[in-house]
Amino acid sequence: MEHQRRPHFVFVKSDFGAGSVGASLGPDAVRMASVRFQSELFNEHPGLHLDFVDRRVRLYDDDYPFARRIEAVREVYQSVSREVSGLLNAGNFPIVVSGDHSSACATIAGLRMAKPGARIGVVWVDAHADLHTPYTSPSGNLHGMPLACALALGETSDAINPVDPETADLWKNLCKFSGFSPLFDPENLVFIALRDYEEQELNFIRKRGVEYFTPDEVTEKGVEAIVGATFERLQKCDALYVSFDIDSLDASLVPGTGTPVSNGLTVKQASRLLEELWRDPRLTVFEMTEINPLLDVHNQTGEIGYKILQYLFD
Repeated sequence: MEHQRRPHFVFVKSDFGAGSVGASLGPDAVRMASVRFQSELFNEHPGLHLDFVDRRVRLYDDDYPFARRIEAVREVYQSVSREVSGLLNAGNFPIVVSGDHSSACATIAGLRMAKPGARIGVVWVDAHADLHTPYTSPSGNLHGMPLACALALGETSDAINPVDPETADLWKNLCKFSGFSPLFDPENLVFIALRDYEEQELNFIRKRGVEYFTPDEVTEKGVEAIVGATFERLQKCDALYVSFDIDSLDASLVPGTGTPVSNGLTVKQASRLLEELWRDPRLTVFEMTEINPLLDVHNQTGEIGYKILQYLFD
């Protein structure tokens, strides 16, 4: 389907939402892998580089333990959402290669800004649910909160953190930074490869009836059946956003990611899964994220990320 689209890469070099530095280098690791394989993928299509690397933020902007570096993340959100929205309005198909997963909320916001009346469907291919808030997060890292931010989740009865008023206000403002809040309806959310989550996240999934599939289900039922069920759930949606976290793959395959989890997808399963999702003409934005070359071995994870992207264009 890519020949009917106008692909435009967006490289988001930020790791403010992660627990460790390095994911900001992930987009470059994917691009370097293309050089090794003598690929013209990133030369054949335009690319926009958004570089937010600033180590001073990591050193000094940590005043909010339940929402670490939230002010820096907000700046990333504003920039990414503006660029994604602009690309969509110009008739392009944004392919976001981001550092840490926190910026996914900004990508969804960009889609919402460009299509304010659309019914947006979100396919979250990830080991994690990323439904935490400052009230429930065990780490305070924003890359575990992008869906909660997009859904404008707040304090709940199962909160575990004593969030101060300033942090609470910063979180509320982050949830509505784009002028749209929430950005989509949780009934239009589907998780694939989900297998590592906390009780509060599972409570939300069960309460709202969110569809999810584990890697075991992908193996047992087959990729086609999982995608079919996903499309059935999202049949009323006008525009789809697919977010692919590299940790959806098995931990043994991707050492270069901050939160690897065993019992994940194989590269073949992930490639076929994304290929089937890619075929849907409603797919409007695609994102790949969470490659950290500082944790990698000989750019193994960066190369897998590149190969999966290239597979979609073949």
